[in-house]
Amino acid sequence: QFVRFDPDPPSALFHLRWLLYRAIAVAAQRSRQILFRHTDESTGPLAVALVIGQRDFVDHRTRDALLVTGTAHLLSVSGLHLAIIVILASVVATGLRFPPYGRIFWILGICIFYTAITGGRPPVMRACMLVAALMLSLLIRRPSQPMNSLALAALILMFINPELLFSVGVQLSFLAVTTLLMCGRRGDVSSVERASRREQRLDELIRGSRPGWIRLLHATGLLFGQMLWFSGCVTAISMPLVWYQFHVVSPISVVTNFFLWPLLFVSLAAGVATVLAGWVADSLAVVPGWICHVSISCMRWVIETATTIPLGHFWLPAPPVWWVIVFYVGLVASLIWRPSRN
Repeated sequence: QFVRFDPDPPSALFHLRWLLYRAIAVAAQRSRQILFRHTDESTGPLAVALVIGQRDFVDHRTRDALLVTGTAHLLSVSGLHLAIIVILASVVATGLRFPPYGRIFWILGICIFYTAITGGRPPVMRACMLVAALMLSLLIRRPSQPMNSLALAALILMFINPELLFSVGVQLSFLAVTTLLMCGRRGDVSSVERASRREQRLDELIRGSRPGWIRLLHATGLLFGQMLWFSGCVTAISMPLVWYQFHVVSPISVVTNFFLWPLLFVSLAAGVATVLAGWVADSLAVVPGWICHVSISCMRWVIETATTIPLGHFWLPAPPVWWVIVFYVGLVASLIWRPSRN
């Protein structure tokens, strides 16, 4: 005779985790239904992909258009999306006049909730860890080092799932963030650079005496130039990896992403507002839903136009893997090596 042993009953922690996952799934499903009600067949799938990261409803034609224009990251909820959510949460905290500590916990709570509702994807988790490190540094009043925080996020993700090391999405996500941090970082300040900065201060004083509309045009030009610079840097650094993985090179992505960033901000903000308003009353979601629909329609027009530009993208055979390795090893070496100054 064999004695049958029943397995141990599920623990209270198991039930709590199951209830949490179920609540997140229900919230994501309801959010998807709200977005579909206030958009149409052409913009609804993109709205769902942008806001809550569900890409199953996007057709193959749109996926191909996003790939050849270098805008496939729009289908994946990433750190850029979370950054927009943080900006919106900060605006709300300012409007409601939250105290400093309340503002920190409010932003951190919004980040955790958005990370959970989008499925805890690695790029969002990485961005959430960066925000958490920044909030912690503000809480304890210590300076934050973005590169160290990024390295810590990478170690935590690798500890949770070592297979993420071989995920092209995770690789591109960390590569893009590292590029943005390095392109915006100031190097060592020499005497020549100090003199140059003094001249820049004098130029700023001169510009301060100009009419307001001239200063506005100058600031707008600087902002656009910086956006193009960042877009070009990310495209250039990630191009070998994209070429190797997807067999496409998209120079047009520099300009396409430049035009899509403002539209992405409006679309995501309106989409989140649509979901939040729809949870309260469906009639309140009409206006933000219309704004989300119009902005995504503009995004689709930009993307479809970019696919028709001659020489905007090239389908090419993948380069040898050692080419890609040599490129990135040389890039890292150039960042580490510093010429000696006499």
